[in-house]
Amino acid sequence: MDEELRLDPTANEEKSEKGSLILSLMPTTKSVVQVTQRGEFPIERLLEAMDLATHACELLHTLVTQELLQRLRLTPPSSSSDADSK
Repeated sequence: MDEELRLDPTANEEKSEKGSLILSLMPTTKSVVQVTQRGEFPIERLLEAMDLATHACELLHTLVTQELLQRLRLTPPSSSSDADSK
């Protein structure tokens, strides 16, 4: 039976997993800076998992950047007189 690849599995899913992969990506250079693997993966499956994790990191970075920029636009700039009075 072909096992599914899962991003951010639940605790129950983790109990039944046969392996895991943690991947860290430097978004500005799109460089993989850390890979941690536990369990056994056929090389094709490992490459598929790395590709899935890389795309998830890129998407997450985009979403977090957009949210931070949106919040900055909604936050009025503080004036120096406000900062001095505190």
